[in-house]
Amino acid sequence: MAKNKLLNLDELATDEQVIKLDSVDHFMRELTVQEFINKAREARKAGDTKVETPTEIDQQVEMVIGIIDDLFPTIGKERLGKLKLPHLNAILEFAVTPPEVIAAKVEKEAAKVEKEAAKVEKEAAGND
Repeated sequence: MAKNKLLNLDELATDEQVIKLDSVDHFMRELTVQEFINKAREARKAGDTKVETPTEIDQQVEMVIGIIDDLFPTIGKERLGKLKLPHLNAILEFAVTPPEVIAAKVEKEAAKVEKEAAKVEKEAAGND
């Protein structure tokens, strides 16, 4: 007798990605496969473009704002436009980096901080 296998996509759990900005949680919406393909094409097109004029730079930043606005619609383009560039880049990197990679980076950074704290404590104990 054959056994049936079932993959229930309705019950498939996904990790939520959240950005906290201005004390508000902004949840990343999941893209459909087609939306992902379209965004990947936009990003590749922007990456292939040789930036030579300020206008082209402006267009690329506006494209990044558009991508982030699609992913985190509760933030809004106006608020995104008021961010500093490192913040905008951090949001984009966060959105496109798999959660396990982010977790590994956080763990590595935490280990580095702990090591530095232990070094400072050891030096302070030696000066007593």
